[in-house]
Amino acid sequence: MTNKFDKLLEFVVLGGFLGLCFALIHWVVPEKNAQHFGQALGAFTVIATLVAKSLWERGSATAIIDEKKTDNTGKAFEAIAAAAASTPADPAPAAADAADQVADAAAAEADKIKGND
Repeated sequence: MTNKFDKLLEFVVLGGFLGLCFALIHWVVPEKNAQHFGQALGAFTVIATLVAKSLWERGSATAIIDEKKTDNTGKAFEAIAAAAASTPADPAPAAADAADQVADAAAAEADKIKGND
């Protein structure tokens, strides 16, 4: 809600600034008030510039953040795929074969100790 209100307020400020500039092009300011209008227009210019800069940077930062998120997600999926490819589908048969080899080697060593070569 606040984000929408902030954007609306920013666009109102920018629209007001552009409207004031357009009005001052066509509207004659009395000579005795010219300095006051100049100061007010200068202050409003600073405010409008800050608002425009805020809108510009927010849009740029959002695009950069979104691109970074996309890159990170892609890297995460690549890492998951690499891990899945390097792990055997079912490690139980390999473990059973290794256990059989160890048992056979132990039995052969026991036979050597007993002298039953």
